[in-house]
Amino acid sequence: MILGKTNIHHRSLYRKISLVFIAALLFTCSEPEVGKPIATAIAPAEDEVGAEVLIIGNNFATATEVMFGTTSSSIVGKTDTEILTIVPPGVAVGDVQVTVNSAAGSSDPLPFKVLPTVPFNPTTHPVIDEVVAAQNVVEELLLIRGKNFSTTATVKFGAVEAQIFTSTSKVIAVKIPKSLSPASYSLKVRNAIGTSEGKPFTVTETMPPPPSGLTLTNGVPVAPLPASGYVPPISNQWTNTTAPSEKIQLNDETNGKLSAFLAGQSFPDQPNGSYDKAANWIEFTINGIRYAGMWTVPTEKNDALGEYCMSHLVLISAQSGRQLILQVKNLNCP
Repeated sequence: MILGKTNIHHRSLYRKISLVFIAALLFTCSEPEVGKPIATAIAPAEDEVGAEVLIIGNNFATATEVMFGTTSSSIVGKTDTEILTIVPPGVAVGDVQVTVNSAAGSSDPLPFKVLPTVPFNPTTHPVIDEVVAAQNVVEELLLIRGKNFSTTATVKFGAVEAQIFTSTSKVIAVKIPKSLSPASYSLKVRNAIGTSEGKPFTVTETMPPPPSGLTLTNGVPVAPLPASGYVPPISNQWTNTTAPSEKIQLNDETNGKLSAFLAGQSFPDQPNGSYDKAANWIEFTINGIRYAGMWTVPTEKNDALGEYCMSHLVLISAQSGRQLILQVKNLNCP
């Protein structure tokens, strides 16, 4: 009898232990431990102290710090898949390994190059004078005018590098990066010497309504001009490709000045625009609305003449933020 009771007791205890084990197992499966950070990419791959850097990966929600070698950097912002940080003061110039740390562990390292910091000098560093957007929304055209740019310059919105359509010493045309969210960013240009001071730029979700005036469009990129054999024209009657009935007369007044008016209107009393062919920049005001832009790649080359038969201008209305596309035919062409 005692043996029988003991067996019953053992079976009851076994069932209790089994239930506790199963409950613990279910709890573990429903609430898994947070894994260590996984860093897969870093952008840019090189920059100077103080520059913003974006790290892509997973398990970043619980991240506590970012290490550039042995130097800790603060986290500016994060999601579970992205971390925005800065190249920290005190980190040595040269190649370092970047890791993301959390209570669960550290990510595998990513290579990064810390560039020398050159004190800002307006005679050598890029200087941004003006930023003109076709729209303040992603994937649209944006013109940057200033000085000390170069054909190898880079443009960044915070830590995100933009695609450059064309670049001269004074004008850069870029596409606003698709990955940007509506927010304010510090726009910077970097040349071989160093980086410009930041220019605030706000990305929005929608564009403003167009003003009255010329018919505008948007979404047309620009392309670099031929390296040689092409001189952008000014004086002529240009056609608005979006509305061919709209003709714009441009007259070169020399010394970088021009006059612009609509066909049928009177000649302005004073020059109402300016241009810089070497920098590929042109701007003018018609009926109180300013247009700024550049010549883009010419078309329809006549090999017999050795000249292009069609020239093109891409401009932006400062008020509307949309593009204006003009073209004119070379009168030497048949």
